[in-house]
Amino acid sequence: MRPGEPPDALTIRTKAGLTQSGLAKLVGTSTSVNSRLEDGDYEGHSLAMLRRIASALNKRVEIRFVSVKRAAPRHRDEVPKALRCPFFQSPTSRLG
Repeated sequence: MRPGEPPDALTIRTKAGLTQSGLAKLVGTSTSVNSRLEDGDYEGHSLAMLRRIASALNKRVEIRFVSVKRAAPRHRDEVPKALRCPFFQSPTSRLG
């Protein structure tokens, strides 16, 4: 976990002093489900399950939309028309 980054499921569980099986009992699920949720590559998190875990750990789930840095356009058509330079357009693209 990097500084300023929200804690992950494993960090929260271990700070609470719980094993995977202990948390599973509190949440009403299996140890294997908790193991998958703690896997950084797992993408099957459901909001309902995250809320159940948060509730068992006296936490809440927070979802935020944050700005991301956009990659540079890879194709001329991805550049807004106002920013396109006419010197780099093909002669046929100037016709229309």
